[in-house]
Amino acid sequence: MATLHAMSGHFIVEYARGPSWEASRARRDQEGWPEHAAFMDAMVDSGFVLFGGPIGDIDGERALLVVAGASCDAVRAQLADDPWADGVLTIERVRPWTIWLGMLPDPNAGRSGAPGAPENGTCQAR
Repeated sequence: MATLHAMSGHFIVEYARGPSWEASRARRDQEGWPEHAAFMDAMVDSGFVLFGGPIGDIDGERALLVVAGASCDAVRAQLADDPWADGVLTIERVRPWTIWLGMLPDPNAGRSGAPGAPENGTCQAR
């Protein structure tokens, strides 16, 4: 049997449509799309965002990010400058994610004092 090595320091960010979402427009036609896309591209380039995109239909109501971070608060702070923050999209939840299967870059590589997930496995709602 293979040995299981859990990786922490990853978080799931769950988004929902915000109050500025215009239902008559496609996702990429929403106000501020170029700025939001540039912000997210920069987050990918920095290694903070590992994966992301809409859940289900591309113009559906929800989106998801997998990010590398130190805490729920640090993740929220990193995403606060998104031009779509609390407008076109709102963060519903940020949850720690311990990866048991597959491999992602270790966000704790080269850092001392690896962050720990909250004891109950969820971050405080905002």
